[in-house]
Amino acid sequence: MGYQGSLRSLRCIRQYQRRSMSRQQLALVYLDLDGFKAINDTYGHEAGDQLLVTVAQRMKQTLREGDTITRLGGDEFVAVLLNCNQGSSAASFQRLLEAASQPVQLNGSVMHVSASLGVTFYPQANCVDTEQLLNQADQAMYQAKLSGKNRYYIFKQDGIDIAAPLLQISVPQSWAND
Repeated sequence: MGYQGSLRSLRCIRQYQRRSMSRQQLALVYLDLDGFKAINDTYGHEAGDQLLVTVAQRMKQTLREGDTITRLGGDEFVAVLLNCNQGSSAASFQRLLEAASQPVQLNGSVMHVSASLGVTFYPQANCVDTEQLLNQADQAMYQAKLSGKNRYYIFKQDGIDIAAPLLQISVPQSWAND
């Protein structure tokens, strides 16, 4: 899955770039499997690879015509969901979560993982490029993990803008207390 997965990732991102020029509404979903490292450590990399293939196929089956999902590497995936906005997307995210969390039976063992999804939407009020959208979705995915995993979190531009200055202020104050 390595090299071919990377090529598919590039195609997915290029497809997004072409569509973004038309300002079509879409959701960019950054997905990370929860518990995958334990599968690799317990059952080995071959079993981990088989699990990735199975989970990827299940997630792909939940997508609508025109939507795309591709593996970035390791246990990370990116999905582009077309004609999708905040009001119409919850069911799509829930289907991805359910597909990832179904048990996988391999070599007589039942394996369980779940997924944390970070979501951002396009277009946005500010002009953003593909890299910025991927970063937004990645940040949201980490918020989903911090919130308990096996869930999705939607990136909120205003929340990130507010948090950054607070972080910058708290560092010098902590130095002053030393």
